[in-house]
Amino acid sequence: MEELKLENQMLKQEIERLKKQLMTKKDSDTVVQLACGLKHSLALFKDGTIKGWGNNEFGQSQAQSFLVEGKKAIQIACGQRHSVALLDDGTLRGWGDGLVTFSNEGEDKKLVKITKNLLDFPQFTQKVIRIICGKLSSCALLEDKRTVVTWGYPFTEEETIFTYDKDVKQIECGEVNYFIALFDDGTIQIHGYFTTHSLAEIEELLNTIKENHKSIKRIACGGQFFLALSDEKFISYGNNYLHLGLNLNEVIKYENITNVTHFGCGIKYCVIVTNNNHIKIIGREFIEKYIAKVIDRNAFDRNAFDINALLKTKLKTDFEVTSNVVHLACGPEHFTILLENGDFISYGNNDFGQCNKPAFLSDIIYEKKYLKYKNKYLKLK
Repeated sequence: MEELKLENQMLKQEIERLKKQLMTKKDSDTVVQLACGLKHSLALFKDGTIKGWGNNEFGQSQAQSFLVEGKKAIQIACGQRHSVALLDDGTLRGWGDGLVTFSNEGEDKKLVKITKNLLDFPQFTQKVIRIICGKLSSCALLEDKRTVVTWGYPFTEEETIFTYDKDVKQIECGEVNYFIALFDDGTIQIHGYFTTHSLAEIEELLNTIKENHKSIKRIACGGQFFLALSDEKFISYGNNYLHLGLNLNEVIKYENITNVTHFGCGIKYCVIVTNNNHIKIIGREFIEKYIAKVIDRNAFDRNAFDINALLKTKLKTDFEVTSNVVHLACGPEHFTILLENGDFISYGNNDFGQCNKPAFLSDIIYEKKYLKYKNKYLKLK
């Protein structure tokens, strides 16, 4: 009995210590956003500083602070080998390797090589309020919430500035050649080559989406597939069968995936968080290559698709976490999750340590108020 009282007293002392630690927590110790590139990861802190880990061959993961300019970063994004920060004055800063080379048809109808630098930002006519990076491109949403500017690898042959007749709620880039604008009214617009070069087929897809969703609330883009969440349902679109090794909608339906709080996509995988502490990793090749490494590829017969048999062969990974998810960020080949208690979870390609838990996250403990993600620049109103 005395031992139990002593243990209870020690527990109370530990709780009080943690409370004091939370009360004195500095903005420089509080992560508000994560971002993942191809082989590097970034963390944005509440004081506006940025720290990174993983591949730094081109300086893409080096620490950044703009306090000497009297400014602070309020949002971060990663491309393949470049990183971009949105500052509180609506301007952008970039670092890493932003060179992109692609072919285009010249005036003489011959293909010519064009090189652009993603770190040479366009001349914006307004402040930027949101930034997102694709593998070889970047997109910025401007202050009027109706103008999106893109640069780098071209999504279309001509346009780089897209102006809409309604407010944009979210912009997301696919792997290389498409991006999606989600509007406040819950509709979307796809630009670039998404699973097809045919505008007619894209229009048909948009009509299908309208039938499935009264109003889309959030989206996440993968290689040639994307996820959409609404009040009615959580569903995927595009060529996810080839990219994930299975029909994602069959998995969603089979497992009755509901109460989704976070989700993100890489090239050939997706991560779905439900009830804020149950995590699902879906994507055959991703799991085979970076997690399981034991699944027999020859055991999968694409011509005899059986969702029940498929799910039993560990083509997905489910696990519970002991604390609520604060933030999820997905890169092409790896993802990172930050929990309320400061724990850090990451899976995927780790050839440059991009999945390692960095030392500056080792002792982080969060107050619940940070879970609500109130920063107006990170969550458009």
